[in-house]
Amino acid sequence: MKKRTISALLLSPIFIVVALYALLISPLGGPTVKVLANTFVKPLHIERIDGSFADALEITGLSWKDAQWQVSVGTIYADLTWRCFFEPRVCVNELSVDDASIKQVAEAPEDARKYASAVRNNVEEAILHMKAAGEFLKEKEASKLASMGWCFGGQMSLQYSLQEELDATVIYYGNLETDPEKLNLDSPVLGVFGE
Repeated sequence: MKKRTISALLLSPIFIVVALYALLISPLGGPTVKVLANTFVKPLHIERIDGSFADALEITGLSWKDAQWQVSVGTIYADLTWRCFFEPRVCVNELSVDDASIKQVAEAPEDARKYASAVRNNVEEAILHMKAAGEFLKEKEASKLASMGWCFGGQMSLQYSLQEELDATVIYYGNLETDPEKLNLDSPVLGVFGE
C-alpha cells in the first residue's frame, strides 16, 4: 500500500468524528438527533427538536413507553456548554421541563422484585455502592451532589443522604425512616407523597 493510502485510512476515523461533531453543533444538530433517536430507540418518540448543541436545545413532544412505564414531556429546554462534551462531565447552564408526567401502567416485572429484594436484604452494601458513585462524581469535579428516588428508590435516597453529606435529597414516596433522632439532615429535602 502507498503511504498516502495508509495515512488516509488512519486519519479517516478522525475526520468522521470531526464531521459528526460539526454536524451536532450546527443548526442541523437537533433534527439529526431527533431522527436518530426516533429510529434507534424504538419506544421513544420526539415530535421536534429545535436548536443545536452549540447553543440551546428545545425538545417538544417527547414520549416513551415500555411494558411498565409511560413517560411524556411537553417541552424540555436545555442550554448545554458544548465544550464539556470532550470531558467526562455534564455542563448544564439551564434546564427546564414543562408538562411532564410519569405513569406506571403495569406492575413491576419479576426481575425488578428480585433485584430490589437483594438490595433490601443488604442495604449496607447498596449504600456503599451509592457512596462509591458519589465519590466518582466528586473526583470528576461535580460541583453538587444530590440523591433522588421513587418508591423503594425514595427509601434508598433518604438512607444515602443520612449517611453522606449531600447538597439535596428528593424522595418520591417510599418506606421511609421516621425516627426523629436519625433524621438529622443539614441539606434541603423535597418529599413528594400522594394519597
